[in-house]
Amino acid sequence: MTNKIQQIKLFTHIVETGSFSRAAEIMNISNGAASRQMRDLEKSLDTALLRRTTRSLEVTHEGRAYYEKCLSILADLNEFDAMFRQNPTNISGPIRMGMEQSGAQHIVIPRLSEFLQRYPNISVELLTQDMLTNPLADGFDCMLRTGHLLDGNYIAKPLYRLVKVNCASQDYLSRYGTPMQLTDLPNHRFVRFRQLPEGFEYFDSGKRDYIAMPSDISVNNLTSLSNAATAGMGIIQTYRYLVEPLLTSGCLVEILPQFRAESLPVCLLYPHKSPPQRVRVFMNWLENVIAEYIQKNPKIVESYY
Repeated sequence: MTNKIQQIKLFTHIVETGSFSRAAEIMNISNGAASRQMRDLEKSLDTALLRRTTRSLEVTHEGRAYYEKCLSILADLNEFDAMFRQNPTNISGPIRMGMEQSGAQHIVIPRLSEFLQRYPNISVELLTQDMLTNPLADGFDCMLRTGHLLDGNYIAKPLYRLVKVNCASQDYLSRYGTPMQLTDLPNHRFVRFRQLPEGFEYFDSGKRDYIAMPSDISVNNLTSLSNAATAGMGIIQTYRYLVEPLLTSGCLVEILPQFRAESLPVCLLYPHKSPPQRVRVFMNWLENVIAEYIQKNPKIVESYY
């Protein structure tokens, strides 16, 4: 049974990494040992799970079905082991987490020490940027992702939809006036977010559209976007949670609330159905932290799944 479990683990690593050598490295065995274990597994099943050539590795139809069963078996084993490892100090290992820089700064990092104190043998590598990619391709254990998802080999758990607002500083509005209709916008200045260069976004009859606006500055992260607005450089469109304190204080003013950009879904992504226990406890903690933040700031979300 031990050999079979090792073979199952090896097979799942091969599927997830797409590489015999990488799977062997994870299992701490030689490439030759990995090849022998896979031959033994396929022989015991009398089924080809992988199709190998000198240049490619492809999972067969039968291999895909077997992979899903393997994940279920390994999850059951992990849960069984966890029954005897309730002490947080028994949960250990690294976690590679990806999320937007702004969310990390405002929500996660202020609370992260609580998690690390509860689980002292877990280490967290938190990688932040405002445009994130495929969690499998970048080797993440989990990722908090804002925006519409492309198809990928990962599990996506919807959490909530973030509200966007249009706003500008009091100083800017005193110089340019307050726009009341979309037709006023060509006479204003727009701070562009480099990854979304189309212009001022709005919804009309459930359809997204854009208005071109003059722009003197383009930024590549959401913190700089807010800073440019408070400096009076123009109108911005951003997530409400990032500027809520500035709106409350009057430093920024919301404009054209009837023409907001589309609210965007936020999902928790992870590579497969059965993440390790250290990743599961981190994701549970993260969801609780986010829920508490939203409870204190209910205007920042449009809906909560």
